[in-house]
Amino acid sequence: AGQGILFLSESLTKVDYAKPGKLKLEVISSRESGGGYGLSFPFFINFYQNNVSVFDNNLNPRGFISPIADGALNYYKYKYEGSFVEDGVMINTIRVTPKRKNEPLFTGTIQISEDDWRIYSTDLFTTKDYSLEMLDTIRVTQLHAPVEKDIWKTKSQVAYIVFKQFGFHMTGNFVNVYSDYDINPGFNKKHFGRVLMKYDTAFNKKDTAYWNATRPVALENDEKQNFVFKDSVNKIWRDSLRSRRHIDSLRKNQKPITVKGIFWSGQNRNFYGKRATLTWHLNPLIPQVEYNTVEGVSVNVEQQFYYYRKGKYNYQLNWNTRYGFSNTHLNSYADFYIRPKTMGYRNRYLKLSGGKRLSQFNQDNPINPLTNAAYTLLDKKNYMKLYENWFGRIEYNNRLESGLRLNFHLTYEDRLPLENTTDYSFFNKDAVLLPNHPYELAHLPFDRNQAVVAGASIIWQPGQRYIEYPWGKAPLSSDAPEFELQYTKGIKSILGSDADFDKWKFSVKDNMNLKIGGEFKYKIGVGGFLNSK
Repeated sequence: AGQGILFLSESLTKVDYAKPGKLKLEVISSRESGGGYGLSFPFFINFYQNNVSVFDNNLNPRGFISPIADGALNYYKYKYEGSFVEDGVMINTIRVTPKRKNEPLFTGTIQISEDDWRIYSTDLFTTKDYSLEMLDTIRVTQLHAPVEKDIWKTKSQVAYIVFKQFGFHMTGNFVNVYSDYDINPGFNKKHFGRVLMKYDTAFNKKDTAYWNATRPVALENDEKQNFVFKDSVNKIWRDSLRSRRHIDSLRKNQKPITVKGIFWSGQNRNFYGKRATLTWHLNPLIPQVEYNTVEGVSVNVEQQFYYYRKGKYNYQLNWNTRYGFSNTHLNSYADFYIRPKTMGYRNRYLKLSGGKRLSQFNQDNPINPLTNAAYTLLDKKNYMKLYENWFGRIEYNNRLESGLRLNFHLTYEDRLPLENTTDYSFFNKDAVLLPNHPYELAHLPFDRNQAVVAGASIIWQPGQRYIEYPWGKAPLSSDAPEFELQYTKGIKSILGSDADFDKWKFSVKDNMNLKIGGEFKYKIGVGGFLNSK
């Protein structure tokens, strides 16, 4: 029912470009109302390309067909709407209309200069009827002008978006103004390195006077008020963050614990202190109810605890408790994470785990419990094979600034065999259930055993580029395939371990964007045992 500005940002960015597709950005200054880094990546929409990328193809991986593309006559209808003369140049206005729906096309007008057939301006939009994803409408207006004799470039671009979903109606404007073109900059061979975007060390330190002098388009009144209001609120919030009054207010305004929250939607609770905050979350119980032939009906209680305090690290505890009503077994284990507060994109953590749990024989969990329950109840087939294990595990994960992803882990398991305790099924009641033992391993007994297993994996994607902040670099994905090498070692005789093997796996995966042809995803893997006992 309310109206207001959710997000407001402005930035000044230097853009270096060279064909084919070489790009480097330097963020001179950037700000966001209420604090933050702002949105500093300018969006380039090039209608001279046959396949037009809008917001880096996030709104349609296939891209959109330009009205002036090769073969555009197969997709568009054109109507001449008149002409005018500006600075001695005749400008023709052409209306473009898609011939068919459900194809990635634009509607609107495009103005073309006579004789040299350059774009003078565009006013084009597309909707969900023409393969637009996520948004309801996007409209792109551009104005082109000469920057040197016989060289025209985009001078301004505005992208208007409309989003309607779940009762919300949101609109947004992305205004880009391009100036100070240098057509022959003379880049050296090393200019376009692996850093795609670099932030100046003082990019977020500029005052209001700087922005008033730099800004090419004046702010609207509501935008001025938004900057003043949110900046003031942010300052007040920071100053009062740990005041007793603020903490008491947060405590009183929490939603109560409800039956619906516990069983269906999930439940949250925050515990505030002057030095730290503890957040508790309970996953809803109903979706955690399962059925299998080992436990019968089971329920899994999943809780998360997040501990935030002043210092370098945040802490998280995931506690899982599971009870099977047919075999009457109670299992409970926990995962404890230690994560640095800075550079969350690197997904760096140390995880300590332990307790008693129920596991599939393949701990990648390839069989969905709901799918398995459906087969068991409707066709009396039990594909999911389970065992219990007391375990302890330590794991370290990190993504380096180079983009290389590393994972190391060491696990101890005391493995306990399980038997079927129920054969209930809605249909096919005379059928005989298979034992809780993998069919492929039927010739091997499964007795209680222990295992100590160490593992490491390395993931690398060539061609990665980076965003360089004053405090570090963040890697970006590239168009190249991703390579992963895994090695797992079973260590014999430690803590009674019976495992003695060396296993390796190498895989390649990619998501190839074929533009109008769609997407092609693949993953290829090969592996084996160096030895196994």
